[in-house]
Amino acid sequence: MKIFRILILSLCLGYCYANLIMAFDLPLVKQMENWLAGQMNQQQIPWKLFLGVLAAGIIPFTCAFLYARSHKWLVSGLSILVAVHVVGNRQSDLWDVNGVLSFFEPLTTNSVNVTTLTYLLLIIIWPVIYVTLLMRADKAVN
Repeated sequence: MKIFRILILSLCLGYCYANLIMAFDLPLVKQMENWLAGQMNQQQIPWKLFLGVLAAGIIPFTCAFLYARSHKWLVSGLSILVAVHVVGNRQSDLWDVNGVLSFFEPLTTNSVNVTTLTYLLLIIIWPVIYVTLLMRADKAVN
């Protein structure tokens, strides 16, 4: 029963995280491409969108930290995997098993640029950093 609860929590949090990320990703990528192409000046950097993507990770991974303290890394890792699968399958069916591969497809082609790497790092690395910060804050308080 414990494994079932961990899987359901991971599926729900991963799907929530993926939907929050997909709400911000298209405007963020478009504005980053314009900024890198020199079509925007320093005042027009999309900081609100960056903060939106960062805030999208706060809600689900705070829930993972609070509701699954003993399994927070397992729940966080599975949630990131589910989010990568859902974001990778946004152009096709959700049950397509190639979602993770299609998410990392820009890395295998020669079209890797700064926006692609920034986007991938925000989705994958930010939740790990956030859960680590929560752990340190929790140790400092207790």
